[in-house]
Amino acid sequence: MLNEAERHLRDLARTFTEREIVPARARLDETAEFPAEIIRKAHAAGLLTSHVPERYGGAGQGLFAACLIAEELGAGCTGISTSIMVNYLGTSTIELFGSEAQKQRWLTEFCARPTLFSFACTEPGAGSDMASIRTGFERRGESYVISGEKTFITNASYADYFTVFARRRGASRGLQSLSAFVVPRASAGVSVGPPIRKHGQHASNTAPVYFDRVEVPADALLGREGQGLQVATHALARSRLAIAAASVGLARAALDCAFQYARERRQFDKPLTDFQMIQCELAELWERVAAQRALVHQAARRYDRGEPGFRHIYAAKDAASKMALEVANRSLAVLGAYGYTRDYPVEKMVRDARVLEIYEGSSTMQRLMLFNELLRDGTEP
Repeated sequence: MLNEAERHLRDLARTFTEREIVPARARLDETAEFPAEIIRKAHAAGLLTSHVPERYGGAGQGLFAACLIAEELGAGCTGISTSIMVNYLGTSTIELFGSEAQKQRWLTEFCARPTLFSFACTEPGAGSDMASIRTGFERRGESYVISGEKTFITNASYADYFTVFARRRGASRGLQSLSAFVVPRASAGVSVGPPIRKHGQHASNTAPVYFDRVEVPADALLGREGQGLQVATHALARSRLAIAAASVGLARAALDCAFQYARERRQFDKPLTDFQMIQCELAELWERVAAQRALVHQAARRYDRGEPGFRHIYAAKDAASKMALEVANRSLAVLGAYGYTRDYPVEKMVRDARVLEIYEGSSTMQRLMLFNELLRDGTEP
């Protein structure tokens, strides 16, 4: 059950989605245009900064609130919601590991205006295997110098800041040598390549980023040297649950489209909803969506209470992303040939859903991390 404040936040995000995202989603999908104006309006509505503590200008709300927002935005368009919610990932690194001075500097700026933060971890040869990251750094007096290449970076073409993960030059391959830095886009030596053409989520900008002897001050380091894996793990856990919530939103929207179509479409002189096969299909899809929403909410509540471990987050990201693709596919089938056309939004939802199982840790990686927690702490749900 949602309390009054949570219902207000959900309704705010739902109204925003209906007014700003739904009318624009087909056009932005066709043109692959970055939703800059929608992001600006989302920032003005407080949908980007809900998680930032109040003393820096945010609302000071927890992960559950972020999931409520992500579900509603995801119901409108997961491409647009990804462009918005990746800022949650980028700024979480600062919120969780930044010094007070870093928080005052970057989180206050983020809340004051629609500043965009991106998360630069993935490389051409290093995705889930962070130990293979080749981007390197070295200390030079009161500065760090960073060189390397990142790829599949969301919002890369428009980001104001990148959270960059790099290893100390000369260190052996391994996770202990990774560190995280906040690098301004305006820094000399930072460049962004052409946007990557994708199967879906066309409103989400994705591009490679290059760092050519980029010099940043020592206070660009988040946490301590060698703490990069911890920074990534904790920030990604929060963001993965937001992706799970967006997956629920996409599935909910696909089911709603199928349900409305089935009520209106007539075959053999009666609506599709008069056929038991369609009735059972739609009922089962509703069960799937409701079950995954419950898992997302449970995981968010546990996190906000400070309960240890991320097992429920890993499970939710894996299960909800798979569910979204299945529900979108089966919803498209309810529409038949019309579902395969762009006259209805379901075909876009199918394309958009596919990457939910891939980015920020594939489904296989979620299950492996979940198993490790079960091995350590037991199987009690």
